[in-house]
Amino acid sequence: MSNPAVTSISPVQELRSVLIPTGMERLLLPNAAVAEVIDFRDPEPFTGTEPDWGLGLVTWQRRTFPVIAAEMLLGGSFDPLAPRLRIAVCHSLLSLKDRPFLGIVSHGIPRLVRVSPETIEESPGPALADDWPILAQVFVNDVYALIPDFEKIERMLNGMD
Repeated sequence: MSNPAVTSISPVQELRSVLIPTGMERLLLPNAAVAEVIDFRDPEPFTGTEPDWGLGLVTWQRRTFPVIAAEMLLGGSFDPLAPRLRIAVCHSLLSLKDRPFLGIVSHGIPRLVRVSPETIEESPGPALADDWPILAQVFVNDVYALIPDFEKIERMLNGMD
């Protein structure tokens, strides 16, 4: 006899996600990856040899974490005086004790989207540089977005890649 609890489980058909507008593109992340969106504040400079797209360190809820400008990571420039800047505070994938979060500068408030097989499709998009930490280019609800390789970004920022 089959177990009704097991047979009623179906595969995930929808994933709540967040579109984070950067200066160049939109990044698509699972909603669970984002802890909170806070007002932009000038990061304290790094003391090490972090890449130039790492803007510095911000403290939030007594935790200090690095903030990145995705547009610089993708070969563009960052304007710290641009209007409506925010920081999307994201959970770290590397589980480093001293860096449980990573901030991504957002140009405006990130938008919640529901992603399902019907609302997302792979995009051929423009050719991306080989060193960009991007897993995929997609259209979600007819909006072009990049799915970042979050773990690689963290490794690059921490000098591990």
